[in-house]
Amino acid sequence: MTTGQPVVDRLAEEFTAMTYRHGDTSAVLTPMMANLIRTAAPTEALPFILHNDQFRLCIFVTQLHDWTARLSTPLFKGFFGACAVAHFLMGNVPKGLFRRLCFYTGDEIPPFHLSDVQYCRLTECNIHDVLRATTCIPFICEKTTYISGVGQGMFVDGAVTDLIPDCTIEHEHTPGLLLHHSADVAHSFFDTIFRLQPPRNAFFENCSVLYPSTSFAQLLPGQRLPATSDWFDKEFVKNPLLRQTLWKETYKLSQSYWQKDILSLHTSSNERGDLEHSGGTGDSHWKKSSLTSKQMIGRRPF
Repeated sequence: MTTGQPVVDRLAEEFTAMTYRHGDTSAVLTPMMANLIRTAAPTEALPFILHNDQFRLCIFVTQLHDWTARLSTPLFKGFFGACAVAHFLMGNVPKGLFRRLCFYTGDEIPPFHLSDVQYCRLTECNIHDVLRATTCIPFICEKTTYISGVGQGMFVDGAVTDLIPDCTIEHEHTPGLLLHHSADVAHSFFDTIFRLQPPRNAFFENCSVLYPSTSFAQLLPGQRLPATSDWFDKEFVKNPLLRQTLWKETYKLSQSYWQKDILSLHTSSNERGDLEHSGGTGDSHWKKSSLTSKQMIGRRPF
């Protein structure tokens, strides 16, 4: 969100250094998250972030019903368990339990054409509240119960309802590029559990999914890509240095191949909509899929 490679490097270092140990509570995690937010959006850089002429931001937050803020941790887990069961039985979670919030910069509401979304301006008064909310992982982080401009409530990670917003890019002259860890696309947290609803075909119109290839993963320690679940992986919890080494090496390799591979991928044309690009080493480190046909979508492992 801020300018300058040193800021990006510092954010990566701080994120990688965060370590979970058995028995840690939200009180341990909260100061670390606060430090990340200050690094990503320092007060002196807010005018640049909020009024930039070259890019606009959209940050999704999920607001739960107010009464959930009064639930104890066991009951709160039970609430999410019930939501998961409802999603499995009905294909979605009852809308009355969640409220989707999209905080944006710029003069106009983002042209996502999403239903049941409340759009709110991102301001200097609420940007830190919003970042705390959208990084608030249920059961793990300290509860976020207030956002300036919205008021009191129960706010959690926007990935609960909008892991990848189910929108359509309607104009081919403004194509979308989704940077993802794999070709699998799930729109909500609950979709990642059951895989019942693959994305609509329209989601891939004028949109490409860019993700690391197998050859990229093979260059990493253990030949695996990092995941947020790594924090709680038993092996990594026992020896945090293993996770930190994996994450640092992935960041280093991503920097090495980013401009070389991704820029040429994004500007390349391929009528089949599925291409691989060599990073100069003879191996293909990034894969791009336009996935604009039913045949392509049908091949995806949901």
